[in-house]
Amino acid sequence: MVYATGVDSRIMSVQRSDSGQWVFLSLFRGQSNDIKSLLLVTPGELISAGVNTDICVYKLAEGSLGDQYGRDSEQQKHHAKLRHVPPFPQQSPIRTAANLVLLKAADNQRLQLFSSETSDEVLRIEKCGDYGIDSFAFDGRFIVYSDCKETHVFSFDLTQLKLRKLTRKICSANGLSQLPPA
Repeated sequence: MVYATGVDSRIMSVQRSDSGQWVFLSLFRGQSNDIKSLLLVTPGELISAGVNTDICVYKLAEGSLGDQYGRDSEQQKHHAKLRHVPPFPQQSPIRTAANLVLLKAADNQRLQLFSSETSDEVLRIEKCGDYGIDSFAFDGRFIVYSDCKETHVFSFDLTQLKLRKLTRKICSANGLSQLPPA
């Protein structure tokens, strides 16, 4: 079995037949840009990396990529999805007693809360503005994040899946014209 790629985002698998001829087995386009390297981790798992920041993990069926020809093909709809691994560096996730994991996205513009039991996304907080999230915290009840300008505090009710922002900007629209005395 041979896996090959070139100056595009496709991976092809070929195998030598009993007659000595090379036979095409499958073709898959997982990366969005050129692939620079392939690594066969196990007989059932192949990893690719390229000029973008994605590292893709492919599940192999008897050495074949499963004859999947792209993310919208009929084959792809019926097979396990390609898994993308976020680029490095990564920030450590915060795990709570309620089996929830809070992660900061690689672009520093959103926080994502996942169930560690089902891997489902429970909540997403999208940040607006020019400044990325520098730090964040989660204790199961409160979610806090800061950028270089301000800190935002939210309360989160897991049973009702409700998020409420507790911090408000100092402005007349919020009824706050100035900070209260210390």
